[in-house]
Amino acid sequence: MKYNIHVTQAAERDMANAYDYIDLVLKNPTAADKLLDVADEKSEHWQNSRTNLKSFPTNCFPYGESASPSL
Repeated sequence: MKYNIHVTQAAERDMANAYDYIDLVLKNPTAADKLLDVADEKSEHWQNSRTNLKSFPTNCFPYGESASPSL
């Protein structure tokens, strides 16, 4: 089964901010490039994966749910 992954503008902005922080503040452009490479790899993996969503970790909750009833 193939999955379509939609990357939101907020996610793209967060990745750009993380990249800039690692590159410009931490002065590690190699690590910043690796961040984007790994994100692309993971995205391609899940788009082409035959694994179903049951393989996700059990600590992932659907939107609006949490591990603690008090949250």
